[in-house]
Parts: sequence; C-alpha cells; structure tokens
Amino acid sequence: MSISAKTRSARRRNWTVALSALAATLVVSSPLLADAGAALPPGPKESLALFAGDDAAMLAGLLGKTFETEGWIGELSAIAEDEARRALAEYLALNLPLAAPVEGAVATVLAAMPLDGKELFVQNCLSCHGGDRYFLQQGRTDEEWMGIFDAPYHRRLLTEGVERETFASYAAATTPLKLENVPEALQDK
Repeated sequence: MSISAKTRSARRRNWTVALSALAATLVVSSPLLADAGAALPPGPKESLALFAGDDAAMLAGLLGKTFETEGWIGELSAIAEDEARRALAEYLALNLPLAAPVEGAVATVLAAMPLDGKELFVQNCLSCHGGDRYFLQQGRTDEEWMGIFDAPYHRRLLTEGVERETFASYAAATTPLKLENVPEALQDK
C-alpha cells in the first residue's frame, strides 16, 4: 500500500503544527527561557509600565489617544532612552486603539494589551534560536526584520493582526547589541 504525496504532505504539516505547539508550550513554561527573556532589552509594555507607574487614570488617558510613531515619540518625551521610547511609540502606533477599552490597575490593563515585540520573541523564537546570532547581534530595519517571515519555516509565525510589524519594530529599535552585552542565558552555544 502506497501513501500518496498529498497524504504525506498533510501528515508532515500536522506534525509541524504539533511540534510548533509543543515548542511554544515549552517556551512559555520553561524557567530558563523566561530568565533569558528577562535579559532582553525592555519590551514596550515594560517601558509603558515604568512610564505609567501606578497611575491607572493617566494610562487610560494615554491609551485613549492615537498618533503615528512620531507623534507618540513626542508624547513619550519623558522616556530618556531613545531605543525604549521608539519601541514603545511604534508599539502604540501599531496597536492602538484597543479593540475594547480595558479598565483596572495598570498591570491589568497591560496584561490585556496585545503582546509586544519582546513577548513575541520569547514565545515564538527562543525555542529554536539562541539570542546572540539570531536576534541580538543583527542590526536590521523594520522591513528587513519583516523579510524573515518570507522564509517557509517562519511563514506560520506571528500571524495574528499586526504581530509581525510589532515584532519587527521592537527588533529594529533594540538591536544590535554588542556581544559583550549579550547575557549568557541568550548566547548561542
């Protein structure tokens, strides 16, 4: 009995989906990868948490605004680090307005917001890649980071809404890092 090429292809696709789901589960549940994620440059939501402090009303007011990236950069002028300010500005420009308003403490609102570039990297990339060669050492533009999703093995990643643009903007704003700044948990062995 011979298995058709179509059946083999479907089985291969099912295995790929199953292995991807398993890898994503391991990334989210693995303390080592969580520690590695903590060593990455701050994600936009981390910067937003620092910016808002405990002021839920200020955060709600901020999230009620919509700007293009440059407008957000001006709005966020209190954030001293250019990379963090740009990453947050691009995240907000891409992800606001929210589909539904979220009320509550700052942590509750941030948890309900779409994943930021750092969160997407930890959940989707660290299961296959270390940090230094595949991420932290690459200096690419937003468009060049978007180009990685053209590869067949990356096409299935980050397919919800503006996830690809969110990841690409974070990656472009925060990389490359010098090798001596790459935490050991993220170094490719």
